[in-house]
Amino acid sequence: MKKLLVLALVLSVATMANAALQLTITGPSELATGATGTYTVGYGGDAILGSDVDVTGTLGTIGGGLAITSNRDAALDYFGINVASPNYECAIINDLAGTDMGSPLYSFTFTAGTVAGWATIALNDNAQLGLDWNTIVSTMPAVQVHITPEPITMALLGLGGLFLRRRSK
Repeated sequence: MKKLLVLALVLSVATMANAALQLTITGPSELATGATGTYTVGYGGDAILGSDVDVTGTLGTIGGGLAITSNRDAALDYFGINVASPNYECAIINDLAGTDMGSPLYSFTFTAGTVAGWATIALNDNAQLGLDWNTIVSTMPAVQVHITPEPITMALLGLGGLFLRRRSK
């Protein structure tokens, strides 16, 4: 009986060691200039009781935060500009002690700017609620989004090039 109990204890500790929390961001990998995409933040591995992160984006604007999980205290939700930084903050807290929040957690929008290129959308640690992500997540996730000129812009550039070529002959 003791051997069985020790085996169960070893297996449970090994399972906990392998169940590292992994945050994810999913959404479109390509947007036209000025277009808006919706991105979802989820997680796997360990259970979590709350989430408070800053979302940053280059070559565009973050906004439109919306909680997806229903296992939270909605009165404590906060989606908006972080008062301590210019970043966009997403914060939700579990309302049932000892239970998992459930994935996905929330979504936000990214509106591409007018410049084409590679944009980076990243989650950053925001320990204002005492949730220090850097101690429980090996790496905070980030995604690359290719921002392309609108098709009309490309067509006009192509027609302009043809016109210049024809005129120079």
